[in-house]
Order: sequence, then structure tokens, then C-alpha cells
Amino acid sequence: LFKYSISGNSWSTLTPGAARAGAAGLATSGQWVRRQPEADWTDESVILNGRRIYSFRGGGTSTLDYYDIPANTWVSGVVYNRQQETFTTGTNYVYSTDGFLYISKEATGRVFRYSPSTNTIDAWSTFLYTQGAAVIGDTMFDVDYTDGATTIRFIYDVLNTSTVMLRQMVI
Repeated sequence: LFKYSISGNSWSTLTPGAARAGAAGLATSGQWVRRQPEADWTDESVILNGRRIYSFRGGGTSTLDYYDIPANTWVSGVVYNRQQETFTTGTNYVYSTDGFLYISKEATGRVFRYSPSTNTIDAWSTFLYTQGAAVIGDTMFDVDYTDGATTIRFIYDVLNTSTVMLRQMVI
């Protein structure tokens, strides 16, 4: 891990107080969680929003770790609800402005949604478009479209071994 100093305009290496229990594998993620609306995340005596970087370990596992930024330590092997899917090459991730982490599993077309505040992963949708071989690289992102007082959120994913990009509306 590295830390950037704005005032010093320099980078330095961080040595966490507790190391990650296992090495990150193919399709690891790193998502800064900053917009959880639940009271236990926004309570002024706790303030969990913006404090953690969640990371599915990848490498064909379902393991979830998070890095606690102010404590400079890893919390490894976080147990979460419905922890059964494994993630490896071709998996894409995006932490959206709605507070969920969306996960497109390899080249399967299956998309999951992880909630840090409830610590639960759920099946969310399925892309019915055929994908090629799974490749390394995170090609998932979100976009909010606003028209007057209406905002519509979309999750985009460039499919594995393809020039096709699909989007899903978040409702």
C-alpha cells in the first residue's frame, strides 16, 4: 500500500499493523466504500463511511478482506451473508454511488450486488449476451444520468474478449 501526501507532493509506502492474511489473486478488487446511508455507518461516534477499502481476494475464492484506512490495518476473512460464489479471472467490480458493490462474475454473465452495510451479497441480474474467454482487467463502471429532478443510475460492463458494452438500469 502507498500513501500520497498532498502537502509534500510525495508517495510513501505504508506498512499495515496487520497484514492481509492471504495474497490477492487474479480478479482481486479494491473499492473505497464511502456512501452507506445506514445510521450505524454515519453515526458521528463511529463514522464508517470513507474508512474502509473492501477487497474480494479473487484467485477462485469467496474471501473478502477490508483495509481500515485510519487504523492502517487489514481485517481478513470477513464473513458475509450468502458467501458461496468464488471470483477469478474475468470478474469486474464497481462501487456505485448508490452504496452497493456490483460484481460481474467472470464470463458467466451473472451479476451480484454486495452491500457493505448489511454485509450481504445477492444475485442481481444476468447478461444474456454470450461472452468470450475471461480476461484480466476491470471494465465495469457506473454513470448517473440526470434530467431535471430525475436521476437514473446505470451500471456498464464491457464483456470479456469482446467490444460489446452492456448497461443495466439500477432501480
